[in-house]
Amino acid sequence: DYGHAVVQPGSKSTHLKAIAAALKVDLRRALFFDDLPHNIRTADAVGVGAAVQVARSSGVTLDDVRRALRRCRERGQQRGLMARWITTAPPASGTTKRPRPPTPQDEPSK
Repeated sequence: DYGHAVVQPGSKSTHLKAIAAALKVDLRRALFFDDLPHNIRTADAVGVGAAVQVARSSGVTLDDVRRALRRCRERGQQRGLMARWITTAPPASGTTKRPRPPTPQDEPSK
């Protein structure tokens, strides 16, 4: 028994979704660490907030956690920007082009 960790064979996608459902956590707010690149790609594909590849020799380091938190925060900002852009009014009649999507740099300073 690994406490909160669950190690099992099978689909990483199914596994991550099951963990999120059991913990009642939105995958977009989850951090995932693994030493295998294909598991990192799978976690990114299912929408994990941040997936960080770690060195097998050192495991998860404080720098890995900081990197994951930074990625999760950046992805959250990007999702918010895209959501606002998608829900804005359509282009004025006679034009067919929407303005470019915003970037985090477009956000006003707090």
